Amino acid sequence: MIPLNHPSDVASDEFRHLLWLAAEVESAELDRITHGELPHLWVRGMSDPDGLVAFIACDLRSNPVEIMYIAVHERARGLGLGRRLVQGIKDAAPNRGILAETDDDAVDFYRRLGFTIAAGHTDARWPDRRRYVCTLASPSGADA
Repeated sequence: MIPLNHPSDVASDEFRHLLWLAAEVESAELDRITHGELPHLWVRGMSDPDGLVAFIACDLRSNPVEIMYIAVHERARGLGLGRRLVQGIKDAAPNRGILAETDDDAVDFYRRLGFTIAAGHTDARWPDRRRYVCTLASPSGADA
């Protein structure tokens, strides 16, 4: 995994496509996320010979660690990259659990990784989508 800490790291069209896959919001909101949220998050990516193919952004300050955005490019799905991205969080914060909110598109991904799934609250951005809270307990089981 490679750190995506510099503004130029998240300015590319390939990163913007991945961010859109993760957030599914309009261009102005993508800009707000890129400039307002990502600089405060732990952001890591993965690439192949053709460029950036996956990324994850999470808040390492929270306990449990909250996954804010995760996406794998269409051409790289099914290769285990999402699993490796989540493992990167486990390695960066080994004694904390992980939390993610998602919808039907990704809930099975989290389920396969051992997350506990519970019903979530409706998100105003997607009022017609069922939402889930996915939690992976810390190794010690001492999450907040």
